[in-house]
Amino acid sequence: MDYEQEYEEYTQQQMGPGRRALRKTLWWIARILVFGITALVFWRVLFSGHIPAAMKTLIVNDNTYGAYLQEGEKLTMYTQPQEQVIMDGASAGYFWVCQAVFVPEADQVQVLVRYNNSTLARLAEDFELDEVPGRGDTVLDVTLVITVDPDPTNKTTTDRQKIRIQPTGDPLEDSTLMYNYRKYVFDGVTFDPASTINLSVEFYYEGYVDYDDHPLGALVIYEPQYETEPYALTARDKKAIKQYARANETAK
Repeated sequence: MDYEQEYEEYTQQQMGPGRRALRKTLWWIARILVFGITALVFWRVLFSGHIPAAMKTLIVNDNTYGAYLQEGEKLTMYTQPQEQVIMDGASAGYFWVCQAVFVPEADQVQVLVRYNNSTLARLAEDFELDEVPGRGDTVLDVTLVITVDPDPTNKTTTDRQKIRIQPTGDPLEDSTLMYNYRKYVFDGVTFDPASTINLSVEFYYEGYVDYDDHPLGALVIYEPQYETEPYALTARDKKAIKQYARANETAK
């Protein structure tokens, strides 16, 4: 028996029953706290960022379906790795673009946006609202902006033009314990890579939309000088296309 163990036993012998019970209780509380913190960190790392399946599924409308009828499994779709979250400025950490899928044969872009619950509180503070918006409330105005160089052959000019595209209809909504998701479809998206500077998603607060003013934040989703990555139709995407086709047949 080493000195430390002997000292521990001696110390316990000198304690009364009440102190020994208290010490044991505190020991268990400390262990439970450590376990709880570890479990919370583990949950946040593995599960808090889990995107609901419906949000990762292709939204099918007439344009998407028409392009699929023409191209079938050869339908071209792609993404481009870009910064997913606003990293600087007053709205740093407010908004994410988790996914942006381009469907060129449909002249379409689908964008998945995420924001956490604290973003709602920050918006209430920034715009001096009487109360924090609910998770189901419409708080964002989200648009797709194509920034072009009107004269790309002239390298001495810095002229830029913005083409703003509104989403087609209301976004698809979902949420998890920590995050709120909105998926937008933008139709009529055409651009020439030779004259395009970038495509970005701009965020405004729904209660104060002024496109002549700076947005709350913006995230670039495409720049022509960077490589794109092909996006293949998933089993969920194909199921969504079949469901849309059946719904169309039923409606006729």
